[in-house]
Amino acid sequence: MGGVWWYRREVAVEGWRPVEDLVRWGFAHAPVVMANEAHSGLARCVRTREVGVRMIRAAHEAGVRRLAMEALPHRPGGPLGWHFRDISGVDPFVIDQDVTVDFGREPQPWVRDLLASLSDILAAHGGTAGILRDQAPPPLDDWAGVDALVVSTDNEMTEDPVTEDRA
Repeated sequence: MGGVWWYRREVAVEGWRPVEDLVRWGFAHAPVVMANEAHSGLARCVRTREVGVRMIRAAHEAGVRRLAMEALPHRPGGPLGWHFRDISGVDPFVIDQDVTVDFGREPQPWVRDLLASLSDILAAHGGTAGILRDQAPPPLDDWAGVDALVVSTDNEMTEDPVTEDRA
């Protein structure tokens, strides 16, 4: 595929890591790295936006010079990246950072248990850490369609005050 830069330097990733390590690992193994941001209507999780900025910085430091934002419609039943894979034929490295986000629904009991079990690890990483899916604890090790996951203690959805003022 012409014009695609593929970062190939091997980066060791073992266990819970900063999200920047996941991005470096992803670009060492795939021509495209995709990550989601948590939003629902006007509400969004600020942490996922801030982590996204960190991921872009890590990609740039890894030598990536072409970035794109996916704004494809959500396809029910299709995990992150599947629509892109269908229309492009490119198999992306997919990072899901929404797994612990509180979308205002009844929280899953396993999320509370997971965050409690990872409290020391998350504290050591400033509250947010990522892991390759095949190294993740249950139930994250069986998360369909993703290569890595980001877990955080900062999972609140908030309304964008700028957007509210415009309404």
